[in-house]
Amino acid sequence: MDSITKLKAGFQAIAQKHLQINSFGFGSADDYEAALENDDSLFPNMWVEPQPNSGSGHVYSRNFAITILSVGPDSSELWSDTELIALDILATFKQDFENPLADLELEYTLTPLQYQNVDHAFGWSLDLVLTYPNVFNFCDVPNEAGECLQVWNTAESTWNEAEQIWNFDCE
Repeated sequence: MDSITKLKAGFQAIAQKHLQINSFGFGSADDYEAALENDDSLFPNMWVEPQPNSGSGHVYSRNFAITILSVGPDSSELWSDTELIALDILATFKQDFENPLADLELEYTLTPLQYQNVDHAFGWSLDLVLTYPNVFNFCDVPNEAGECLQVWNTAESTWNEAEQIWNFDCE
């Protein structure tokens, strides 16, 4: 599974390589607001905001809201251009980050937006879900003894039962 730092660097590399994206940011919606208010963002821009993550069973999903925003007098032209940029981001991300050995899956939703705090600002919100397998290997958890981290209550259950439930082996 990729770290948030690696994913941020990947998003930034995509923005820097794309000929139409003029600025990149990563952080909260409040950080984005501040950048727009201070004119720290050139248009079209790409802003990546981490969203709540989720997990179930043996999968872990990371969620990001990616805003592609531009300014100009023609909303339909801006929606058209920024939608193509969003699709370019998806294609590049899939090509650069999807590893068949890692079983990374991409899901996404594109939503048109009109940004209220900037005159004539239109674009798309790309909600991206990255789903990874989560193997729950407690042997990889660092601890002082350098041994498999034992979190199972051995007074009530055995390690064999834990192995069957979580499918891990610390030997």
